[in-house]
Amino acid sequence: MTFTERRKNKRVADALALSIQPEAAMGPDHCSTTTYVVRLSTNGMRLCCDTRLPTDTPVRVALHLQSQEVPVSVRAQVVHCAERRTATCSSQYDTRLIFTEMDSTTRTLLETHIDQVIRQTQVIKELPYRQIA
Repeated sequence: MTFTERRKNKRVADALALSIQPEAAMGPDHCSTTTYVVRLSTNGMRLCCDTRLPTDTPVRVALHLQSQEVPVSVRAQVVHCAERRTATCSSQYDTRLIFTEMDSTTRTLLETHIDQVIRQTQVIKELPYRQIA
């Protein structure tokens, strides 16, 4: 899948409880179960993490989607991890993951969650107190 094809997928900013664990025996969990503000799509995610994850490292990401009752677990690969240079996140490292393996059920759960977040955002934008007179 090309970069342009990946960019066509819906993306949302959301606060998620997640855990990132290395696929190989690399010691303790790099990012424990914590709530992170992430940019999420069905192709991957961007988040701020307290621990540096080596680029090209395969990881398993466990997500708790508030709109779903089942936990979601996907395999991913770290494609970028660098010290943050802006105040956009409170953690030390800006981290980007690309999902490498996902079954159709998990993809459907993620798509449903993303659609729900988009709908909620649209409702909030339409509330009367947000409109300028």
